Amino acid sequence: MSVKTLLNELTPETIAHGVFPVKELLCNSVYYPASAFDGGVIRDCNVNRKDWDVLSFIYCDYNTTQSGLQETNMPRGYRILGQRQLTERDLVLNGWTPKLPPNLDMQSYQYSVRQFANKRPFATWMVFERLPEFDKTHGPKRFSLLFICGDGVATYQALYWTHKLAPRALAIIQPGTGFGFNWTDFYNRSDPFYWTVSHNPAGMPEYVYCGHWSEHATANSATPEYTGFDWPEYEFIEPAVGYPQHEVIILRLKGLKK
Repeated sequence: MSVKTLLNELTPETIAHGVFPVKELLCNSVYYPASAFDGGVIRDCNVNRKDWDVLSFIYCDYNTTQSGLQETNMPRGYRILGQRQLTERDLVLNGWTPKLPPNLDMQSYQYSVRQFANKRPFATWMVFERLPEFDKTHGPKRFSLLFICGDGVATYQALYWTHKLAPRALAIIQPGTGFGFNWTDFYNRSDPFYWTVSHNPAGMPEYVYCGHWSEHATANSATPEYTGFDWPEYEFIEPAVGYPQHEVIILRLKGLKK
């Protein structure tokens, strides 16, 4: 069943009490670690990347709270059809055993995460429905947001490796390395997140939202310079719409057909 069909068949009752469709929501999704409550990627996908047909967004940030999520402004033109608090078993039915990069041991990893992650873990699933006064030019009829308070590296592996899937796109936007309370550097291919994404047996995402924009780049630059982003598999396409001063661009997996 496609995600679109699945979402259209959901009711508040089945969202709250039905089987959580984790594999369907991971298919053709956008994974956004260190997301905070940034709605720009959802807006860009809903309006400017309709050809991607992305209706499922997986947000992950270990410095957020449930109350903060509930207090965040709703996407314009949408209401919450239903929501649900999830358990680890909902996300990974039979559990999982982390596989760490060769240069990282479990003790060092746990110590590093504990230095920054100071919020209680949670997972909230929300399904949004477009208000009747807005038409399809505003965005899809429904879309899904799975918000996880957890570590972006471990969560990626637990979700996508375990279910033998890869997201359609990643969003790595101001991930807060160092003073921003991220224990690792998502831009750096020598760090654990790149290793985790690149060693996923299901493959790498087709696209990456990446920000912020270098002060030396322009909107028409064919080869923008990026501060610290050195994933060699990707090439620049264009700026993402909806972010000021072209602070976010979109990159595509090299060799991928347009």
